[in-house]
Amino acid sequence: MLPTMSDVTYERARRLCEHIRETHINELKSLCQMMKPSERFQDVQMNDIRRYTKLIQALSVEPIFTHLPHYFDRKNRFYVPTALDVDESEECEFDMIREMKNNGDLLRLLFEYNHLIASKAETSFTFNTKFTNSADFDNKQTTEKLESNITKSLCISVITKDDAEGRLNDKATH
Repeated sequence: MLPTMSDVTYERARRLCEHIRETHINELKSLCQMMKPSERFQDVQMNDIRRYTKLIQALSVEPIFTHLPHYFDRKNRFYVPTALDVDESEECEFDMIREMKNNGDLLRLLFEYNHLIASKAETSFTFNTKFTNSADFDNKQTTEKLESNITKSLCISVITKDDAEGRLNDKATH
């Protein structure tokens, strides 16, 4: 064991590495896309991996290592750790919507995992994507007509580590 790591942190890191090693290639691609959903997925950068793993190790809640590593709050909403380093919420929103328009796989993932824990962010924020289902990236009229549509559109929450811990620890106390 590393001298600066607690036993719990070491075990969590070991389980994360084991989970990644055993993950099927298609799920691994999904994991890589969700690691940095604001950028076009080509390859994973070492800094993204470091930010992602440090976030998982820093959270006081144990992740669920099924499919994408994730967490649940008391309302059974998915929370996914990411390597997002958010300086400006409007830029992050713009980048993510652009990627969702160009990447149907990412859009489908975000419909399931729409609460993203940023590895670094000053504040939490939520934005409306105006997508109403995962097929919307093929139908530009759908997003244009949303104002007259009763269908609820996808909202993405990008939350800080502290806010995530508050929501996730709230589950443990109820």
